[in-house]
This record gives sequence, C-alpha cells and structure tokens, in this order.
Amino acid sequence: CDLPRAGAGTVRELLAHTGDGADAVAPLLEGRPLPTHAVWRRDCRERLGAAFGAGERRLAAALDLVRVRHVTVHDPRTLVDVDTPDDLGVPPARPDHAPRALAEAAAATVLGEGPTGRPPARRAGTTPGAGP
Repeated sequence: CDLPRAGAGTVRELLAHTGDGADAVAPLLEGRPLPTHAVWRRDCRERLGAAFGAGERRLAAALDLVRVRHVTVHDPRTLVDVDTPDDLGVPPARPDHAPRALAEAAAATVLGEGPTGRPPARRAGTTPGAGP
C-alpha cells in the first residue's frame, strides 16, 4: 500500500540491469537510492542477515554492504512512497474512515478505477484506451 503507483514496467526495468556482478539494483529518486524498491540477489542474504542480526535496522545501510548498481527508471512516479492521505493527494472524508478512503484512493490510482471500485464512466464520444 506504500507504493500505489508501482508497476510491472519498473520491475522489468530493474531486472534488465541485473547481472554483471551487482548484488542489488537500486532505483534512484531525486538522486537518492531506494533500497525498498531494489532488486536483490539471493546470495547476499547471509551478509545482510549478519548485519541485521547484529542490530542494524536501516535498510539503506544494507546498500553499503553489497555491490549496487544505481539506475534511473523511465517513470519515477512509480517509486513515490505514500504514507499518508496527504501524500496521495486525497484527504479522508472523516477521521474514522481514513484507512478506507486511503485504500480506495490507492486502488483507484493503481487500477485506473473510479472511487466506487468500478471503471470511471466514459464521456459520450470517447473511445476506451484512446488516452487524452
């Protein structure tokens, strides 16, 4: 739910940069690497497990323990983290409905649906998928 705009295209982009000795491929957003969005090789689990077992709690520190390839993705909007309704741009109607409103807004963003969970109504004379 933190990444309502995440998409398969960005994952494919990151996977395309694997190999050539990198343990992780981390996308950059505004010049900062995003370890939570990174593609990690399985064989770096031992090093990371040892660090986290010794008390490390910052995932960003894990990037210092492995060989990282930093990449810029085609659509950086897919990397934007959403933690609050304000981050999404949709304030909740009432405080007791905040989680539901946020979930509905996130689903609409990801699925291209209206707030009812159904695709938005087409305007007369438009063609589905034609775009703006």
